This record gives sequence, structure tokens and C-alpha cells, in this order.
Amino acid sequence: MGVKGKDWLKRSIVSTGVLRLASQWKKPGVAILMYHSVMPEPQKHITTLGEIIHSAELFRRQMEAVARCYNPVSLNDVLLFVQGEKRLPARPMMVIPTIRNLPPRF
Repeated sequence: MGVKGKDWLKRSIVSTGVLRLASQWKKPGVAILMYHSVMPEPQKHITTLGEIIHSAELFRRQMEAVARCYNPVSLNDVLLFVQGEKRLPARPMMVIPTIRNLPPRF
């Protein structure tokens, strides 16, 4: 399945709401979102870096969605949760930016 097919499948699954429904029955936890490469024009580097590249525009839209739909938590929050010392908010999300190639405007 190509990149476009994967993107279509992801959007289709998310739009059904089935994941949100299923999350009501899962144990408490945290979603971790990692970014390895964000570039203004990722298609120029697809042959060298594969499918781990995201455009700056997609990154911006995803961060806006995270801000609207999730509650950000820190690594320390997650550590305290794992140790049983803290409860996490509903729909917790930790974003881990391992990005080394951000344009200066970020």
C-alpha cells in the first residue's frame, strides 16, 4: 500500500469514530506522538529518508489537532503516572520532537 493509500485508510478509520468508542474500554494510558523529520518540501527527500518525513504544513495541522482534541502531558507527568503517583487527564498526549531539521521559523 502506498503513502496515499495509508493516509486515506488512516483518515477513514479516524473519521468513523470507532477509535474514540473503543478508547472508552481501555485501561488508562497515554498516547505518544513522535516526529523524526519535518521539512518544508519532504517530497524532495523521499528517496533518502523514506516515509518518516512530514511537511511543515502537516506538522502544523497535526499540532493544532492535538491542541484541540488532547491534553498535553510532560514526560514527568507520564513517569509519575507509571509510578502510581499521578492521574492523567482524559485523552493525554505526549509529543516527542526528535526533529533535527526544522526550518528557522519553527
